[in-house]
Formats: sequence, C-alpha cells, structure tokens
Amino acid sequence: VPLVTGLWDVANQTENPDLARVIRKIHEDVTQGETLASALEAQPSIFPKAYVNVVVSGQESGHLGTSLERLAAGMEWNHETLHKLKSSLYYPAVLALAVLGLFILIVTFLIPRLTTVFEKAGAELPLITRMTLAVSHALTGHWPIIVAGLGLVITSFVVFRRTETGGLMTDRLLLRLPVVGKLLRMVNTATFTNMLGLLISSGVHVVRALEISKDSIGNAAMRQDIQNVHARVLSGESMAASLDEAHVLPLLVQRMVTIGEQSGMMTDALERISSYYDKEVPRQVKKFMAFVEPAITICMGVAVGVAVFSGFMPMMKLLTALGK
Repeated sequence: VPLVTGLWDVANQTENPDLARVIRKIHEDVTQGETLASALEAQPSIFPKAYVNVVVSGQESGHLGTSLERLAAGMEWNHETLHKLKSSLYYPAVLALAVLGLFILIVTFLIPRLTTVFEKAGAELPLITRMTLAVSHALTGHWPIIVAGLGLVITSFVVFRRTETGGLMTDRLLLRLPVVGKLLRMVNTATFTNMLGLLISSGVHVVRALEISKDSIGNAAMRQDIQNVHARVLSGESMAASLDEAHVLPLLVQRMVTIGEQSGMMTDALERISSYYDKEVPRQVKKFMAFVEPAITICMGVAVGVAVFSGFMPMMKLLTALGK
C-alpha cells in the first residue's frame, strides 16, 4: 500500500477527531512532497523525537516498513507495561479511599451521637474516646481550614516538583524508597533500554540514540544520570564503562551492554534486556502489590478499629457500671 494511501486510510479509521485531524495534516504534507519524518516532526506534541528518528533511519536505509514495524512493537510494549502498572495500583487506591471514607463517617457521624448519649447519662468518657472526639470536632468544626491547608501543601509540592531542583530531589528520593524505588528503577530502565534498542536497530548512531532515548525516562534523577553517560560517550568513553561509573542502571543491564559492545551485537543484547524486563516487570509489580495491599488493609483496619472501639468503649463501661 502506498504511504499516501495508508495515511488517508488511517485518518478515516481513527475515531479520535483530534488525532484524525493531525493524521490528515501529515497526509497533506506528504502529498505535497515532504518526507514522512518531516511531517511527523511538525507535530511534536504527538510524535516524540525518538519516533521521528526511527522514521528518518528507515527512510535513509530504504526500510521504512521495517522501521515502522519496530516502532509499533516498541510503542505497544511501553503501553502494555504502563497499563499493567496502573491496573495493579487501581485496587489498592480504591480500597484506601473506601476505608478512609468509612473512617471519616464513623468519626464525624457515629461517635459524636453515641458520646452525646453517654454524656447525658453522666458517664465519664475514656481517654481514647475523648481523643477520637477531639479529632471529630477538628474535622467537623475546622474543615475549611483543613481543606485549605491540604490544598496549599499539595499545590506547593506540585509547584516545587515542577522546578528542575524539586523534580530531581523528589525523584531521587523516590528511587531510595525500599520497594517503590526498585520498581521505579526497573520500569524506567525497561522503557529506556527498549527505546535505545529500537533506535540502534533502526540505524541511529549510539551517541545520538543515547541522547534521544533518555527523554523516554520518566524519572528526572535517572534522566540526568543518563545525560552524564551520554556526555562521557560523546567524549570518547565506551557506553559500558560510562554506565559502570554512573551506577544508574541495574548490574544485569551493565553486563549485557558490556557483552554487546565487545561482541559487536549491541542490538541483540538490548533485545535480550527488553525480553527479560517484559517478564520481570509484571513479576515485580505483583510482588509490590503483595506488599502494598496487606499494608493498606492493616493500617486502615487499625484506624477503623480504633474509631469503633472508642465509640463502643463508653457503652461497655456504662453497662458494667449498671451491672454493679
């Protein structure tokens, strides 16, 4: 199928009207004589530099179809990996919100009504009940201040994180967290090596491939480390030696890159790394969820248990007094 025809067919089959409009513009540019790479480059919000460079390499080598197949496979891999991660986080998030809502309902609605009955009966409230009532009064009596304070803290954090210094600090801190840090490093490594392998296999020079593929890394701290690796490779160091000095990627990746450089089969080495992470990332996500779900359940269960106990403890005390 000719490229122009293919673009027209894709535009007509695309359900998203905004994306269809972009594809029609690309079709128009190609029809007027521009290359596909130039037409894609004119839409930076849709097509990143890495994708454009893969297309450029395919055009220059005369294997555009093969390059597009590799690009599609890489995009599908990234989409599936992120989808698995987001799907795994969905249940714990819903569970936490549900239990938090139950806790707030008990503290602000149930306990105040129970304690009012006990106070009218002249029963002395236990310490834990008085503490829970203090929390209840704070939530019900000062909720505008609490909401405004939380909003200010969240807004300040978001603004700080969007700065270069703030992004580096928070992302480096995330990488140091016991379980989350390992998972984040693994997901970002998988995305980076997959993109690097895609570019090199498409004919992009390793120095240029490093520069482009670093932008696929979501973590600012890892992205800065790869930028330093790129600078060393640009100055003449081997990629393997630069990675060893940076300690940014797992040891397995460093060793595979070393083997790839020494054997002249870097593409094969990176494909093996991608294949490994294709299985390892879902496995690590499952391990992460096996840790997070019980932790959330226990924490929220304790919170709700304390709230319920503080509400019924005066009742038990009153019944004991009546029994005597």
